[in-house]
Amino acid sequence: MRWNHIKTVTLCLLLIVNVWMIFLLVQRHIEQSYLNADALQNAVEILAEDEIYLPVDQLDQERRDAEIYAAVREEDYYESAAAFFTASPIADIFPTPSGLRILTEAGDSISFSTAYGVTFVRAGENRDALTERAAQIAAEGEKVSVHSFGLRNLRAKIEQCLNSTVGNGGGVAANARLHFDAAYRMDNLYLVRCSQTIDDRDVLSHSVLCLYTADGELLYLDGTWSFLSLMRNYSAQLYDQINILFIEKATVDELRAGGEISGALTMESLSLCYVLTSGGSADSGDTMVYFAPAWKITYTDGSSRVYHAVTGTSVAQ
Repeated sequence: MRWNHIKTVTLCLLLIVNVWMIFLLVQRHIEQSYLNADALQNAVEILAEDEIYLPVDQLDQERRDAEIYAAVREEDYYESAAAFFTASPIADIFPTPSGLRILTEAGDSISFSTAYGVTFVRAGENRDALTERAAQIAAEGEKVSVHSFGLRNLRAKIEQCLNSTVGNGGGVAANARLHFDAAYRMDNLYLVRCSQTIDDRDVLSHSVLCLYTADGELLYLDGTWSFLSLMRNYSAQLYDQINILFIEKATVDELRAGGEISGALTMESLSLCYVLTSGGSADSGDTMVYFAPAWKITYTDGSSRVYHAVTGTSVAQ
């Protein structure tokens, strides 16, 4: 009888220990995965003392990991990308101060910069005139839903062009994809603004304006866009939002000391995006580049700064 009692007590103790261990593991997971709410509130109050204001609900308690993607810009990148805009064969390639310009046999012009700028002008059209026309349509045109039934054919054409990639992705599941931001109509022309995303996060400064006729003919495209195929990826732990905010505070203090910033700042958003950085030349002579996560801080006055989410360093916009 006494032995049964001992076994019962032992089993109860083991159960208590197991429950306690599970509790500790869950608590540790929460501490590693989420920021403390009091710590967030303290950070907001400290920033407010330095006249940097933000609602605490702008911050996310979750600590984040994100993927870093790599790609190789091959030697024939520009010639291959030009084929996404026109079926006409290449006639001439001219070097320019920022990159190169490709002319097709039909007279289409596609210009590329080494910073992934791209401009397409249909044969017989004037680039400056189309630039002005696009600006006018954006300012005065009728805003229409990009996802309306009537734009399905145009949307498919844009997707076919801007979701195309040069090279092989090496089995990576995610690729840079386009996001439709806005569309405008004036007379028989449609202007569509698109941005590039990775894992549903914007690629910093990668966006284009596309000017199409009502018949779906591309007249003009201008902006920054990567047609790189992602090769490999790995997961990296990111600077949490509290650390980024205090890096930003140090930057603001320095700018104020230099007279570049004065008065209070109100933060509008703190969000993750992707930035494209160069990795130098590979042994083959191709250029390796990386898409890395970054924190973008935007203020209500329109100013913004970006920090590499893995290293915490400032990123030029």
